[in-house]
Order: sequence, then C-alpha cells, then structure tokens
Amino acid sequence: MDAIPLPDQVSELYNDLLSRCAPNEHKDWGLAITALKLLAITHRPFSILELSWAVTLHTARNVNTVDELAKLVDHKKLMSMIQPFIAGVELDDLRKYQVQLIEKSLKDLIKKNWATKYSNTECPHSLGDDGQGFRSPEALILDICVRYLLLDEIGVKLVFSEEQIAISELPQASDLFNDEKDPVKYNSHCSWEAWEEDMTRFNPTERGLGEFFVYASCYWPEYYRLVTAKALPSLASIEKLCQADSNRIRNWTQQNRRPGCAMPPRFPFDSQLYDPLSITCLYGSVDMLHVMLRDSDFDNGNFLEMTAMKAADQILQWGDMSRLRALFLDPRLGHQLRNLDFFGLIIRRWRESSVCRPDWEDAFALIDLMRDQMAQQQWGYELWCIAASAGCAPVAQRLLSGARHNDGLRRELLREFSPMPQVAPLK
Repeated sequence: MDAIPLPDQVSELYNDLLSRCAPNEHKDWGLAITALKLLAITHRPFSILELSWAVTLHTARNVNTVDELAKLVDHKKLMSMIQPFIAGVELDDLRKYQVQLIEKSLKDLIKKNWATKYSNTECPHSLGDDGQGFRSPEALILDICVRYLLLDEIGVKLVFSEEQIAISELPQASDLFNDEKDPVKYNSHCSWEAWEEDMTRFNPTERGLGEFFVYASCYWPEYYRLVTAKALPSLASIEKLCQADSNRIRNWTQQNRRPGCAMPPRFPFDSQLYDPLSITCLYGSVDMLHVMLRDSDFDNGNFLEMTAMKAADQILQWGDMSRLRALFLDPRLGHQLRNLDFFGLIIRRWRESSVCRPDWEDAFALIDLMRDQMAQQQWGYELWCIAASAGCAPVAQRLLSGARHNDGLRRELLREFSPMPQVAPLK
C-alpha cells in the first residue's frame, strides 16, 4: 500500500489551496512552501514563533543577527497562508509546540514532490518547490538550524546568567527537605515533561538568543547525522559552530542537554570536551566525517589539542565504534592513536562501561593493525599487563592470538618473562 502513489486530484487540490493562500508567486510562495516542508520533516511540532523564525531566516538569506531576523518575522501572515494545511492551533499561545500538518497524505505529498524536485518544468510552483535547491529534507532543516546558530548574538551572549548558574547548582524545591545525599534520578516510567513540571526554568529569548534557539540547538545534531555527500554543510560553518572553547559551542550544548528549558540537565554534555571533529564523530554522517578528515586544517584554532585522541575518547563512551578506524588510519591524525596510551584508554573505557555494547569488537580489532609496531616499540608486553590487570579478556586474547602469527609480537610478550626460581618444597 505504501508504494501506491497519491491521487493526482489530491495534489491538485493542495496546490490550488496554496495558490489561493499565497498568491504572490515569489515571496509568499516561498514562505508557505518552506513552512510546509519543515512541518513535513520536523521531529516534533513547532511553536508558531519557532516556525515563523525558521521560515523567515530561510527566505531572507542576508540576515546576520537575531535582531535583524526579529524585525522581519510576521507570524500572523505566515499562519494565515498555511492555515488550511495545519491542524487547529491556539493562536494566542505563540510558544506552545502545536503546529503540525493536518494529515499524513499532505506530508507524503510534500516528500514525494521533494524527491522529484523540479523535473516538471511546466509546473515549477508546486508543493516541494520553494525556489532553493536543497537535495534532501535533512539538508534544508540542517541549513536553517546551523545558520541560526551562527547568528552573531549566539556567539557573544550566554544562555545562562551568573545568577541562573548559581540557582542551577542549588537543590530543586522537591529536594530542599530531603536528607538523602544522592540526587533524585529521572524515572524512565515518567515523561520528561511531567518530571520537569515543577523545576526552575529559563527562557533563552530573554537572554537575546531568539525564538528558534531551542529547536536549532536541540535538533541540528539529529539532521547532521542524516546528510549525505550530495548535501553536506560547509566545513567552515561546522567548524565555527563547534569551535573549541567558544561561547557558541557552550551555548548550544547547554541548551541541547536541556530541551525542555528546565535548569537541571537531562544528560552530561560538557562543551570543553568537544570540538568540530568530536562532534562530527558523534553526530555527523560518515560522509561528513570523511570530508572533515580530508579537508580541515586541524591547526587553525578551531580544534582541541590532540583532537583525534579526544574525539576517540568520546566515541568510546557514546559513539559508533566503527568510526574509530577512520581516525586510526587517517594519514594526518592517526599517529595520535597508534600508541600505548590509546589502547590503554580503550581498556579503561571498556572497564568503566556499564552497557554491553556489541561494537566493542570494532575497537579491539585495531590491535591487529599494530602487531609490528608494538613489537618494535616494545609496548606490547605492557599492554598485555594492563589488559590482564583490568580483566579485559578480549584485548589479552587478541594479543596472544596475534603472537601465534607474529614472531616479533611473540618475543615482545615474552620479553619480561624469566625462568621461575627454584623453591624448596614445603615440609
């Protein structure tokens, strides 16, 4: 059933409605189409203001500041144009997450027309055509999110004031009279919204970060992992967005770990540990990682020192282990990982891990690529001792297995062994 195309009559009906609601073939059409596209691919309903700010930014390409964007937004006009296509909304609640398409057939139609793009030259103005060539839904919304987070204020102002930081470190109201030392942990049987209902909250808009800051900060990584080689963002934009030790990365990571704008974070996300490479290793697509490894200047001030080692550490804790190999074999950065310190880090993170991850083998397999080097540099025996003391059988077994096929590694593992001293029998 999913393969059955939508009836042409439905497409014609939607296009006719859109033509009536957005008669201006240039500006109004672009606004309405962009709004419908975003509604077709969003991970959650937008607020009226979120959608209006995102659409305005996309159609006004020369905006550089939050203040400039705010002056261009006309949420009433946008809502009047897309009203026939969305479910009922409370127009007086501008920040409620409520704007969504009226039915699935419209979402399917938008995606279908997007896929066929502009092949129908006789009808250039149809659902899916806003006049700007984004090859995928993910590329469009990622571009809007990244461009928003690159606005000047996001790199200058801070999402939290000093007072808010101090408040966040205090016990929450429910904990004030709790004698237990351990903090109350989130209960997975409860929704985050219900859990955070009585918690102290913050509003990034009051800090001058605008109405789309929350969505862009929380969801751009979700779209970053989906873009393919034909629709990648520019390296310069990602490096600026994720520049090490910058206000910008601090701001969006602080918001990302607080998607509901409650002061207590839902998960750890320390911006000081991250840079463009580690963010791309964790959240970017494989295509984007390969482009960054090939083209980035890792000495331009945007990256942390020992960037590959620090990115690998994040992968070992949170990421896809298969990406370690790309770092390990990289001709410019791989040397940071081809040593005892890195394999010791693998063992430490394995021992600390409380989750049984099947992809640990992708990390352990890198040992097989180092048999000659660890023998020549004489650190194979030390690695074996570290693995044995940590109870890391997978590493110890790989070393022993490798020694059966590599004379140099076998001699290295036996280097510190000496004949057992003669001991008098117990009487």
